[in-house]
Amino acid sequence: PKVQPAFVPKMPLKTWNRYLADRDVRLGEIFLQEPTLVEQQVHIATLIADGKLMPLLVEREGQFQIASTDVFQKGDRLLYLWHNPKSKMLKRLGGSNPTARLLPERITDVETLPQPSVEIEQLLSKSIAATAPAAEISESAPSKSPLEATANPLTGAPPAVQTEPPTDSPQP
Repeated sequence: PKVQPAFVPKMPLKTWNRYLADRDVRLGEIFLQEPTLVEQQVHIATLIADGKLMPLLVEREGQFQIASTDVFQKGDRLLYLWHNPKSKMLKRLGGSNPTARLLPERITDVETLPQPSVEIEQLLSKSIAATAPAAEISESAPSKSPLEATANPLTGAPPAVQTEPPTDSPQP
């Protein structure tokens, strides 16, 4: 039988060990909540992939588990290491204590979900519309006039209608 890794696969443990030795980490915690659960999961996965966050423990239903590649659930408390690089000069000026203990804290960079840009939202809505069956789209979408059908796909604005410039002479 194959031995399953305890942490996320391909986690650069030597790199994180160096971060710990250099005191370039903070111990963070985040509580996963229902209204933004999917967004939190995606944000955490992105931070892990970027090498900024290393999940350690998950507290679920009063039990601690080693964080793995499993999907986090509503109500989970995730304890993680956050890479917080500081220059050596800042550490000296700030009075960094090499023996100070790490205490769990809420880290704004992890807590704050990135706001999706308008372009991404439009791409997602197009992607969702493209994957929906054509029958559902035609039944649910109201019929459009020819002008609305040729609306700008990026802004949703109708095309500019060209009119003739006004003339000085009255028309019969």
